[in-house]
Amino acid sequence: MKDHDLKSASAYFSRALTDDTNFSAAHAAMGTVFWSGGDLKQAEEQFQNAASLSSPRSPRRIQYAQFKMATKDLAGARQVLAEINQEAPDYLPAMSLLAEISLAEKKFDDAGKWIDTMLARDPDNYEAMSLESRLKLAQGKPDEAVSVLERLVKLYPQSPHARFGLAQAYLDLNAPDKAEFNLNRALDINSNYVEASLLLGEIQIKNRDPAPVVTAMKRIIARQPQLVQAQLLLADAERLQVMWMMRWQSIKLWKNNTRRIP
Repeated sequence: MKDHDLKSASAYFSRALTDDTNFSAAHAAMGTVFWSGGDLKQAEEQFQNAASLSSPRSPRRIQYAQFKMATKDLAGARQVLAEINQEAPDYLPAMSLLAEISLAEKKFDDAGKWIDTMLARDPDNYEAMSLESRLKLAQGKPDEAVSVLERLVKLYPQSPHARFGLAQAYLDLNAPDKAEFNLNRALDINSNYVEASLLLGEIQIKNRDPAPVVTAMKRIIARQPQLVQAQLLLADAERLQVMWMMRWQSIKLWKNNTRRIP
């Protein structure tokens, strides 16, 4: 957001709060405005206000926890989520974030308990299955992660993220061909999926297939010129192309010279 947009938005929501100080959506919107402007103290105050005015199942409470997670206050986020879970013990979004925090802290037993609780309530829940696959990968069990993700892509065939996760699991199993297949399927669903393009590019570089990497990375860099990983992959791919060209020219020259020998 540009400065004048931030000021305009701030003024708009301030007027809304003047009319109704208990307008939780306006507090949350003000939090987003302050966050965009880099004022984390004011942002937290507004998100906290929005959460305190909301019911346990309100997205405002989840948004406050997500803000704390994004600003590396995992203990604070856990406290917010624990309060939600105490008031609404069957609320899956709170359990999902509690599992996320446990994964981030490498508390795999705690993460597993939250995931198991979610799956007991909803065996086909996308977030729970995705978290389960990440837990299996973190525990060094890529074969079990593949089993979970193969089921996930069948249940949610239009999810590029499920395909991406499956590709990561296959890479951990040292099956780059299957990883490449799933990354291509992810990009069929969402051609602008940058993470999938980058991982696919890494595989194609290892397979000495630079041409599609050059095309894909140039497209990404045109939209995100600051993305260093794309720039590095492009440089590697172009270097490979030059090497192949020089090798071909050497072979061609050798053949021409061989023909001249009587």
